[in-house]
Amino acid sequence: MASVCFEIWVSYADADVHEVDCPAGEPRVFRSPAAIPGDAFAWLETHLPKTPDLAAAQETVDHLDLDDRIGKDVAEIDGVIGVALRERPGTCLFARVGPQGVEVWWPSRVQAMPGESSCSAAEAAHGHAQRPPH
Repeated sequence: MASVCFEIWVSYADADVHEVDCPAGEPRVFRSPAAIPGDAFAWLETHLPKTPDLAAAQETVDHLDLDDRIGKDVAEIDGVIGVALRERPGTCLFARVGPQGVEVWWPSRVQAMPGESSCSAAEAAHGHAQRPPH
């Protein structure tokens, strides 16, 4: 099977495509984007400690089957454990463990975008973005 390669130039006003010679070597393989597993929400709800315990919370997060490109942040702030999993800008999963027990939530996409709330354990520990902004 023969390969055909193209050079593509894109600007706001125009696009230009030209057939070119393919580079030597095997075709490049691109990994699909990293994704937080669908069961991560329920896993955190079920397996996080019921009272603040930083070591146990870190162990729970470490046992999640996560792509190495998923950011993980676990911290204790004022006696509350915060957990943040970052998929990509705009996709974040928060959890916190405090005296009230375990809470897990998906911040709205707008709240999880850069420049809004950060997707950090500190934000999770403080309960930020538990409700939509409007």
